[in-house]
Amino acid sequence: MSKFGFLNPVFNSSALLVEAVYKEIFDTINQRSRYLVFPVTIVVIVVVMLGWDKFPHSLLIVWGFLTILHTLVRWQVIQRIAKEVHTYVYRLRIVTLTHFVSGLLHAAPLLFFNQMTDTQRAIITVLLLGMAISNVALTMGHQGIAWCYQIPTVGGSAFCWLTYPTSNDGELASIGLGILMLVLLVILSLHARAALSSLFANIRNREQLVGLNQDLRLALERAESANRAKTRFLASASHDLRQPLHTLAMFSAALQLRPLDQKSADIARNISTAMQDLTSELDSLLDISKLDAGIVQVNTAPIDLNQLLDNIRTLYLPVAQENNLTLVVVTNALISVNSDRSLLERVVRNLVDNAIKYSEKGTIVVEAHLDRQRRSVSVSISDQGIGIAPSEMDHVFDEFYQVDNPERNRIKGLGLGLSIVRRLTNLLGIQLDCESSWGKGSTFKLTLPATVREPARSNISSPERFSHLTGCKVLVLDDEPAVRASMNALLSEIGCDVETVADSEQAIAAATKRKPDILLADLRLQGLSNGIQTIKAIRLLHPNLPALLISGDTEPAQLTAANSAGIELLHKPVQLELLAKTIARHLKF
Repeated sequence: MSKFGFLNPVFNSSALLVEAVYKEIFDTINQRSRYLVFPVTIVVIVVVMLGWDKFPHSLLIVWGFLTILHTLVRWQVIQRIAKEVHTYVYRLRIVTLTHFVSGLLHAAPLLFFNQMTDTQRAIITVLLLGMAISNVALTMGHQGIAWCYQIPTVGGSAFCWLTYPTSNDGELASIGLGILMLVLLVILSLHARAALSSLFANIRNREQLVGLNQDLRLALERAESANRAKTRFLASASHDLRQPLHTLAMFSAALQLRPLDQKSADIARNISTAMQDLTSELDSLLDISKLDAGIVQVNTAPIDLNQLLDNIRTLYLPVAQENNLTLVVVTNALISVNSDRSLLERVVRNLVDNAIKYSEKGTIVVEAHLDRQRRSVSVSISDQGIGIAPSEMDHVFDEFYQVDNPERNRIKGLGLGLSIVRRLTNLLGIQLDCESSWGKGSTFKLTLPATVREPARSNISSPERFSHLTGCKVLVLDDEPAVRASMNALLSEIGCDVETVADSEQAIAAATKRKPDILLADLRLQGLSNGIQTIKAIRLLHPNLPALLISGDTEPAQLTAANSAGIELLHKPVQLELLAKTIARHLKF
């Protein structure tokens, strides 16, 4: 027989599971033992009152005192062994002994069973049976403890009824009651076994749930780790690609500013177009990184939705025509909504761009509708493209997932457009719905609250000339020689006085020698320094010096650091219009 006694033959289970069952039983007995003092005291009082006129008072008082004292001592013993005995097997052996003593004490009045009246016998029997039932509940079906208590009490009662009949006329009734007590003893034993079986199953299920939770936790940790690895990879890849692309953008812009013959101008324009396409792909990666970093700021203001859609029509109409598509934008009234203009425009642009990529013919309709009753505005983008199969519908908003593009045709993008749409609509609190039929087209619908306030008008215009920057002293810090050369070429071409440096020490030395009007610094530099630290160091020499970070880094941690430092960050490749506009804004021209 193993150390787990009665459990192993009945439940063929592991030692750890049996130990868990023992722990549950002992902990329950430990918690409930303190509550037994009151009911035991009541039973003692009832028994003493029943026998006060018939039995010696001293005997009744001694029995009552010992019974109550034992209940108190048992409670203290259980409390003590919970602290000093570390094995639950031995804890329950001690508990079993204390319950056996309890059973003997509680059954002691049966020694005078033949001297009791029928009423006294009945009351004693009922009290002992009730105590036996509560003992099964207390011990949670532990058969060893239950038997040690039930045999003296219930078994003793059965023996007394069978041995001492009430009278000749009641002998048959006494025998019947004795047999009934034996049946109840068996029923209590079966009930204890059922309770123990239920406890066993509950603990097994609980352990399985714990194991399942651990597996789920590990799976979640692996998924989060993979997501962080993906983010780091995208950030590194984006940074490495943005460096040469930024160089190309600077040289391309500088080239277009020079007088060229028509053929050379067309070549320069085609280079710029290709560069803008690649920049758009990298900006998708940047949007994902910003959303992962949680640094996307939502600036809500009234927006003229018609004006926003007109801008998108102007932007995408040539693209649609090049793809033999018709782009129609329908508005029916002056519609104003509260949202972030830049982010909302990004959402609509992505949906229109997606419709163009996945349509070979037909019409793309962008329609804004004002529901005055619900005080909401819906913007729908419908196409007659390839559509989305029902099996694909749950995946189209996943990152890098594309419908019908197994060859990863670059013309169809990276598969990030709809993922960005989903995350931005969640951020803006916009309801996004999609209806689609395979081979017939798709409709994406945005629903957002309308506003009656007058929409804010943008006062920022894109300058076509840069004479206001002539003579501006610009200090450029970048560890890439090609980037320094391209920045010098472009900024010099628009009239700036440019000085380029390769590291933080050179930047501090140059700023000490001559105060720049503005500092343009790369975020990630060679060694331990970075653009944020360099800007802070130079501002110790020249407080409140205007400065910009220009970086190809899209890692969320780096973006968060730049955002926390309160330094504006432009992402490579930077277009000339944006660069010139941002410099002018910081110099307050």
